Amino acid sequence: MPDGSSSPSLPRWNLEVPYPGLESPGFRREKDLLRRLVRRAAGAATRAAAPGEEGRLLLSHIEAYNRAAALHEKLSAYAYMHFSTDTGSAAAARELEALDTLALPLRRAETEFRVLLGEMKTPVAALLRTHAALRPYGSFLREQRYLSKRQMTPDLEELAADLALSGAD
Repeated sequence: MPDGSSSPSLPRWNLEVPYPGLESPGFRREKDLLRRLVRRAAGAATRAAAPGEEGRLLLSHIEAYNRAAALHEKLSAYAYMHFSTDTGSAAAARELEALDTLALPLRRAETEFRVLLGEMKTPVAALLRTHAALRPYGSFLREQRYLSKRQMTPDLEELAADLALSGAD
């Protein structure tokens, strides 16, 4: 451009969707909801299944985990949107770290779920036959049962997840 000409302004993202800001009441309210959902998901896999109740317990865990994980993803994406438009934003960086720390118990919930599934005597195929609501998760359940035999103890898995927060992954 020739000297003295004005350059057009760069386009800016509308950062007010779905929240007006990282400090907005709506964002804080959903972050509080995430805390509750993470606690619920973390507690779901620690309950022992009564005979004949395995399918219901697995479905309860999957639903609780999915709700927490989906909200965590939504909030993290929003915080990252702020960070990516202003990489010098300490507030956005802190919020991303806070959200990852808040969701850390979900990693333990994954491990506990695999332990629970791995200890069940009922084969996955039988669970899918008797619990229609589990059928969409058939492939996932087979994979998790396979992984249950190849994971570290829940305490070591939790330590690994905690260490990964530093960016080790």
